[in-house]
Amino acid sequence: MTRQRRAVSLSLGSSLPHRSIQMKQFLAPIACLMMGVRGNWGATSLRLPIMIAVATLCISSTTRTDAQNTQVKFEVVSIKPAPSGSTYTGSGANETGYSATNVPLSQVIAQAYLTAANPEFVPPVDWVKNGPKWVIDDRYDIVAKVDDTSIERLKSMTQMQRTAAVAQALRAMLADRFKLTTRTIQVNVPGYALLIGKHGIKMKEASPEEPAPTRGMAFGGTWRIMAVRSPDGGPSANRYVQITMAELAAYLGSGTTPVVDQTGLSGRYDFDLPFMDAVGSREEGSLVPSRDVAHKFDWAAVGLEMKPLQVQVPGVSIEHIERPSAN
Repeated sequence: MTRQRRAVSLSLGSSLPHRSIQMKQFLAPIACLMMGVRGNWGATSLRLPIMIAVATLCISSTTRTDAQNTQVKFEVVSIKPAPSGSTYTGSGANETGYSATNVPLSQVIAQAYLTAANPEFVPPVDWVKNGPKWVIDDRYDIVAKVDDTSIERLKSMTQMQRTAAVAQALRAMLADRFKLTTRTIQVNVPGYALLIGKHGIKMKEASPEEPAPTRGMAFGGTWRIMAVRSPDGGPSANRYVQITMAELAAYLGSGTTPVVDQTGLSGRYDFDLPFMDAVGSREEGSLVPSRDVAHKFDWAAVGLEMKPLQVQVPGVSIEHIERPSAN
């Protein structure tokens, strides 16, 4: 179950700002590769400030097919107001269905309609628009269980497949218990444009004759990513092999802070993208690292730069909703 503490995790993986790409083995690679520069490689997964990650955010075509083939339906659903004063909050798919503790309904709606391929991703509630105030202010405890046969199916799925399948069941539950109807809208969110730097690129273009890489981790396509360590064993850079700028933008910006490729480059490149040693603002005399994708990497080292940009991502407009019916 995804845990939160007023911050929300992000996901990775779309092509262009929010077109999904097929991904495999999400969680371990993210935890290893996209961490803060001062942290431990295995300790921190990629999290941009907010919150996604999609983000949007959309399920990959493979995940959509999996969901269609493994659809589940909740057999029993309990919806109760969360106890006042509760501090823990969390929600997500599990092997028996879905559970949410002390969450606003807007979060459940976001998970039902905007869930991404990364099972750690909880879409931001401000991508859910036009609902009454109680949809954001009131908090609920929800336990939704599928039948025994479906439990076995959920147990056999990857977390990515489980999240996609449960999202379908969540939509049916919201329609039944909250009389929810929605429509898809476009939401403007802060993002970044990936551009060529003032002094030109400093990356090696991969030769067409260069064999496809086999080392490193794959997140769709033929490109690979590897961790680069400093002599003291700490993280120093991410190494990208045979990656296009469109793929790089999609990989780094598939969460709630989208990145749009505006380099005009169509080739594939090999390069190391270094982490910044220290970025952020000074607070009480100490430097506070930034997790923002535009500032956590030394873009000048590869001849690129990031500039703020308003980006449109898929959101949900609430057309009708009622308080939940009795259990």
